[in-house]
Amino acid sequence: QAQGQTLVRCNPAVVVGPVGQPIDVDIYVENIEDLYAADVRLSFDTSMAQIVDADPNASDIQIQILDDFLSPDFVLRKNGDNVAGTIWYAASQVNPSEAVSGSGPLARITLQPQKAGSFVMPITYHEFSTREGFQIDATPVDCQVTFIESNSDLLVYLPTVIME
Repeated sequence: QAQGQTLVRCNPAVVVGPVGQPIDVDIYVENIEDLYAADVRLSFDTSMAQIVDADPNASDIQIQILDDFLSPDFVLRKNGDNVAGTIWYAASQVNPSEAVSGSGPLARITLQPQKAGSFVMPITYHEFSTREGFQIDATPVDCQVTFIESNSDLLVYLPTVIME
């Protein structure tokens, strides 16, 4: 990835967890400038994972909205569909909120593993805009998800960054 390139991805970028234990994955933007509104959609393999409802009192399946980075003043979508295998997050700030720049999470998806194996959770659509409504270009990075049998030995490989 190019230095300073705007990305939309999962955090962590590579998800590994045991079958039977829910795991959190954030929808994350990196190196964005003047973000005011976001619309991100993902798909997932329903035979491998199901979304845990973040708000059982609301209709449909909800994902968790995060406000650490973007202030989700007006939320249009925060839904997951365990039949279609889709996730849709859309929110905007409203006046007097200021646009945000940098990197941060937008929403959290809790996945319940269904069986051991790996799959890709692609970002199928994304659109970001400034306060003035101008589109912000971003490159999507698909999420890699692996579930392992919980009784097997878990080897963890941490990514290493060498700074020169």
